[in-house]
Amino acid sequence: MKHVKPDQMMQFYSELARLKDMVMQDLLHRDDRDILSQLVINRVVLAYFSAAEGLLGDEHPVNALADEHSPLSRIDSVAGLQSAASTVEVSRRTLRALAESLDTYSWTLDENTSNPSAVSPSLIGRDLERLVNRTHQRATGSFYTPTWIASYIVRSAMDARLAGTLDDLGHPHTDRSCTDLNMSSKLELAEAEALMGVLARLRVCDMACGAGVFLVMAARYLLGLHRVCAEAMSSTDSPTAQANPGHARGHEAVHRVLSSLYGCDIRPDALDTARLRLQLEYLRETPRVDSKLEDCLLFRLNLACGDSLLGDTEEDESPRESKSIRSAHASPGLFSCSDEEQGFDLIVGNPPYYRLSRASPDYISRLQRQYSHIRLESNVYVPFIERGYHLLREGGVLSYLVHKNLLTLNSFSSLRRWLLHECRIERLVDLGGGVFPGVTAETAVFALVKRRPHPESTVLLCSRAGGSERIVPHGSVAQHLFADEVANWEYRWPVYLDKTALLRLQRIRSRSRPLSSYLKVSRGIETGDNSRLVSCTPGASETWRSVIRGKDIARYRVMERAFINYCRTELSGPRNADMYAWEKLVTQQNSKYPVVAYDRGGHFVLNSATFMVCRDDVVVDLRTLLLILNSRLLQWVFRTMMTNRSEVTVNILPNNLGLLPIRLPERTDCWRVLADYMTLLAGMTDNAEDRALFEALDRKVVDPLVEELYLRDDHQLEFLIASHIVPIEGMSESAARAVVRETVPSLLSVIEQAPPHS
Repeated sequence: MKHVKPDQMMQFYSELARLKDMVMQDLLHRDDRDILSQLVINRVVLAYFSAAEGLLGDEHPVNALADEHSPLSRIDSVAGLQSAASTVEVSRRTLRALAESLDTYSWTLDENTSNPSAVSPSLIGRDLERLVNRTHQRATGSFYTPTWIASYIVRSAMDARLAGTLDDLGHPHTDRSCTDLNMSSKLELAEAEALMGVLARLRVCDMACGAGVFLVMAARYLLGLHRVCAEAMSSTDSPTAQANPGHARGHEAVHRVLSSLYGCDIRPDALDTARLRLQLEYLRETPRVDSKLEDCLLFRLNLACGDSLLGDTEEDESPRESKSIRSAHASPGLFSCSDEEQGFDLIVGNPPYYRLSRASPDYISRLQRQYSHIRLESNVYVPFIERGYHLLREGGVLSYLVHKNLLTLNSFSSLRRWLLHECRIERLVDLGGGVFPGVTAETAVFALVKRRPHPESTVLLCSRAGGSERIVPHGSVAQHLFADEVANWEYRWPVYLDKTALLRLQRIRSRSRPLSSYLKVSRGIETGDNSRLVSCTPGASETWRSVIRGKDIARYRVMERAFINYCRTELSGPRNADMYAWEKLVTQQNSKYPVVAYDRGGHFVLNSATFMVCRDDVVVDLRTLLLILNSRLLQWVFRTMMTNRSEVTVNILPNNLGLLPIRLPERTDCWRVLADYMTLLAGMTDNAEDRALFEALDRKVVDPLVEELYLRDDHQLEFLIASHIVPIEGMSESAARAVVRETVPSLLSVIEQAPPHS
């Protein structure tokens, strides 16, 4: 058997995909050929690992599948499907191709092998999950979960659950995490006995387990904990160890751990892959005995196929297998938590991601009757979260990988509010983008404990270190203070609202009113057909007018480059025709933060932009607000509370703009003049010196002025600006430019020489 080079291992997934396609060609007459071909690949993979462990004797792995005397030919069905080896006819040509290809690889159950080219359970698990998801990703919203993220979620959730349970039981416990314990065999007897007692009752569930990466990670961590507990007790006269001699035997721990894991998925091929991966863990962890392979194949895993959201309702029409999981593990109902022995200690996973509006009306109706926080615009992970909460035991931990917009979008507000009041939010993690290959969407992890928060409850705030696989804490905040503040922001969960940021935000908001109390914020015109009604050159008719699009807006500047044929009967959303003459602020609809410009009037606004005008009962200077909204302080507020520092553009919703805290200065004359300077300089982009003046005025004058307004009680900078700035309103453009070029350097010099704020 030859060994492949490390760079060739990158081709292993492609080879698996090619082999699966060959099997599918033999099954073209079967409607379920995609599922069955995956089952065949899974059986072949199990055979190769069994051979590598010496469990097949001299028999070739592919031949063992067809040998009626081999344990591999008697694999139990999963999800109602028969054994692939006995029911699927694969051609000799395909069997030879499987053997010729897979014989070229080195197979090992040892994850710590020194052979970098070996096919290990981790490698095969990753590639099989990708293989399963390549067909179903778009239809089911399923994405391959990187192992390092699954490991982090399981480890951190396990730590939270074990620490809380040991506290509840009054046992001494250690500050060490699961990782620390898995890496060390040094454990005090009292710790070991208390921990083993907790582990004996622990149950873990993934309600959309896919190919089983979370269950595999849970198995590995739990087995590591069992090992260190068993070693601590076997080296002493522990009554627990004497009464339970099986603790020290590997197969007993493996049976106990695998029996504590539960998985459900709607896809039979994914579920079969999860079973394969757990079987590999069985083979990897149990001692060598003659019946090892047969014992592994006969061991019952708590896996079933079905929709875990439908629940125990009378109208539940999910497959028989999804109902059978509810009676597994001597429990009258897996999805029922009517007494202390039911429910789960950990529910972890990466629930599907797609809008419920894509589902059938009947399915949506059934979910709406069962769950309280579903909206039509909601994502399917909303009922997964609500379902998970109800399946937890008291003190249990729910931790999911989700799209980051769960933490900020208004459509999830009621769910966040409910969880914030009912649970302890253990941690929030910003993973940023790039977690899933080819997907720009940013993701996050949350973990919550099913227990009412108390005054000492603290939310741990974490983020991913750059593009690495390392997650680091960057702060924390008391949950009751966190909850009090986010109540003013549609119960958003800001990952960067630590103690310092909270104090800053409270000061900003306490001295302000929401933007919506001053301005009406509206979307622009919807044409229904931009290609016909919007043009870079106006038509001959008088109905053609200048229009501002989102891409025409920069900070302090509108680039007049488009026209709209404003015929109300032709437009799908014409808005108010008086918009053209209104004085208004305009901002891009899609951006990292509001990018705002001022329009004196003479433009319509397209729906790729948002416009703001004074409320009927309010008189406010829009140019003053122009400076405030473009300031870095308000950018910080927006990115902290609205987007969690998203690095991709977001939809700048009118409701979100309306929540921004606005404090108006007592005197606005110098603010208006300064806004005129910024607007003029923003259009003077051809000259490097003018661009430098704009940047210096922005950074050294406007931003400090806004911070003085919100965060300090003196008006020192405002007085300096008012006494040195020269109005340019009414001047010709050339005269205004000359005044600005002369005034700005002088103003900057005065500010630099002024004494610092006290």
